[in-house]
Amino acid sequence: MTHEDFARQFVLLEAERREVSKKIEEITLDYIQTCQFKVGEKVLLTRDGCADDMAFVKSISLPYNVTNSGFRISLLACKKDGTVGKNSVNLYGWEIKKIAS
Repeated sequence: MTHEDFARQFVLLEAERREVSKKIEEITLDYIQTCQFKVGEKVLLTRDGCADDMAFVKSISLPYNVTNSGFRISLLACKKDGTVGKNSVNLYGWEIKKIAS
């Protein structure tokens, strides 16, 4: 393989990689849109079916292992006055629920 052959193949593969990356990003965003929660939404945290606290959805992304279904959701604490706090919320053992309107 000559340098010119290598350069030509590299350019083609790089263009293909950018296309695939763009498609993955589009599919990911489409999937995240199906989440029942939205960024900025105030949610209820429950444990064993009992309401305990509220938080705000900070971000929604794919789980670490994308073969698992569902979402990875980050939350911010809700202050006593109902505004967004600065601290993240540990979700271990908690279930997130929509607040009934």
